[in-house]
Amino acid sequence: MTLRAFLKQNFIDSLGRFNREMYEEAIFNPQNEQVLLQAENSLSKQDIEKTSELITSRHTVSEDEIKENLLSRITFMNASICSFANALFPDSVIKYH
Repeated sequence: MTLRAFLKQNFIDSLGRFNREMYEEAIFNPQNEQVLLQAENSLSKQDIEKTSELITSRHTVSEDEIKENLLSRITFMNASICSFANALFPDSVIKYH
């Protein structure tokens, strides 16, 4: 059971809202200590198992996929710059867009 499922199962009211008062009452009630420890251990084991599965699962990416991804993120640009003295061209021959 996931943490979300555990909280839904135990602390969601009839309207589907998280009941914080009921939650706090349960976690601070000394009579619930063993049940909460068991739930915590169960959830922790599941989290460890899920993490282990993610780590040990083999996901491979080919060199072509890496290149394609890299190239899709790179912007290529060609630029040419020419410098000249303004005095060489009268304002009447320069067109502005």
